[in-house]
Amino acid sequence: MPPIDKKSIERHPPLLHEAIPLPSEHIHGQPVYILRKGSLENIGKQAIKENIAAAKALAGMFRTLLGPNRMQKLLITQEGRSELLFQTSDMRTILKKIKIEHPAAQFLAGAALAASAETGSGAVSTLLLASQILTECEALVDKGIHQNDVADGLVLAYKFVQNKLEELSFKISNDTLETISKCINCEVKGKVPYHEEHIADLVQKVIRSIGLELLRSPDYEVHIDVKKIIGGAIRDSFVLNGIALFREPFHPRMPRKVINAKIAVIKGELRIPNKKISRYEDYTFEFNEPNYFSNFEEKRREFLSLISRKIFEVGANVIVVEKGVDELLIEKFANNNLMLVMRFPPPEFDRLVRAIGAVPVVNTDHLVPEYLGYADVVEYEKIDNENWVFFKGCKNPQIVDIVLRGANKYVVDNVEKIINNTVRLARTIIHDDRLVWGGGAFEEEISLQLLEYAKKIPDKKQLVVEAVARAFEIIPTVLMESVGIDAIDGLAKLRSEHISGKKSYGIDVTTASIVDVSKHDIFDPLPVKKQIINSAFEAAYTIMRIDHLVKCKELSEPEKYYVERVRKTSVDELKKKKEDIIK
Repeated sequence: MPPIDKKSIERHPPLLHEAIPLPSEHIHGQPVYILRKGSLENIGKQAIKENIAAAKALAGMFRTLLGPNRMQKLLITQEGRSELLFQTSDMRTILKKIKIEHPAAQFLAGAALAASAETGSGAVSTLLLASQILTECEALVDKGIHQNDVADGLVLAYKFVQNKLEELSFKISNDTLETISKCINCEVKGKVPYHEEHIADLVQKVIRSIGLELLRSPDYEVHIDVKKIIGGAIRDSFVLNGIALFREPFHPRMPRKVINAKIAVIKGELRIPNKKISRYEDYTFEFNEPNYFSNFEEKRREFLSLISRKIFEVGANVIVVEKGVDELLIEKFANNNLMLVMRFPPPEFDRLVRAIGAVPVVNTDHLVPEYLGYADVVEYEKIDNENWVFFKGCKNPQIVDIVLRGANKYVVDNVEKIINNTVRLARTIIHDDRLVWGGGAFEEEISLQLLEYAKKIPDKKQLVVEAVARAFEIIPTVLMESVGIDAIDGLAKLRSEHISGKKSYGIDVTTASIVDVSKHDIFDPLPVKKQIINSAFEAAYTIMRIDHLVKCKELSEPEKYYVERVRKTSVDELKKKKEDIIK
């Protein structure tokens, strides 16, 4: 914004719809423009405390989403004149709807979601741990410890925890599939009441269908699609080793079920085009004599017969067409007991081609038996008055669909997110199947070992390491609160067990007690814990290094109009316009 002094105001008096954005500071009587008018800034300790307050507020919002006994959030958003309701326990969905404004809170939320996107789990744990580290460090800043010393202490604690991760990890079996199965059971426990075993079974079927070798490949894209049918119960959901499509039967005499399907795939359409050739081209037919039309209709039937002849010759009993099919051909296919499936969106058409292992052709003359796809069964089924066609037992078993049932949209959407995250978690475990004890046992053990390590540090970083040790206890504390255990008494008992050398003691949320989790198969994947710790420490370290917070505000509309008019009528701007005219 150009400087606006008294002379400028005299030359450019404001119009009725304008206002002069005068600066709030003057030096020797001259206006000084350092920050935009209305901007707010916090410096030093005030900036640190504001960022930590934002982190604590965000953690308080998502605190009850940790663990199997997670709660649900009901969001009411205003979009236009309508109010939309969302019921969810998914952190990503909530963050999309509530529109976080504070930059430190946005940064923390982004770190938590990045951890979950990488491994399929751990978003809430990352947020809680990072926030608690900042909360514990706030007390040190209040005592006069410089924030750089706090940041250096965080680095020291982070390196120690990284070394301890390997020591506290273990394997329960040499069979990776067994490890995945147990981790999936732990991951879905409590997230879908009364149906967690069924959801876990669905995910395990998907993993077995795709295969560990293919999931281990970094270049493999997981071809899993979720088809939702509102109605019924979650236990009615099933995994289909193939493709499910919402389609009506195209002719009443066509078969509803084909066993050992040989599938001809046609890209494009099977008819004489009845639409524009392109945006700028079109065609018309003109007949000068009446018999020309009858000849045209005869030629049309001959042309369509030639198209269909090759399909019959190669022995196809199912025809898949990307776009439309002429009505005469539909009738011919029905007369010859062939099933027709047509009209696909491009992504779904490509998935089906890969699933059945077919080679699509544009011209039926190019169709040969080797180009046909295969499926054990292709059949139409009616589910809650909706017609679906299922391609079961396809040639490529790595492409699967999950058909989800549920009482309402919110339940089905929530289950879909759980399944997607669990499949991502399974891929993470395939690359590293080591585990650590769950139920807060790992965090409590790390906390005690950090306290022992802090005693060996001679300077003020000792206080930072102790603060981090206390911060790690936030995970067992929240788990206790979620099942009604008194946090103070429970934490004292848990700490006592670990001091006596019982490293596998943690919280069993199903029995609401502190037990030896090794006897209850409660554990967490090591890669997930690594990602949680990495993201939490990086976020806390970055926020602790911020000592200046500037919030820039936009000028009001009248001030914007005035600034824009002054800029466009300035001497320099007029000179440029004059030079452009001369050129």
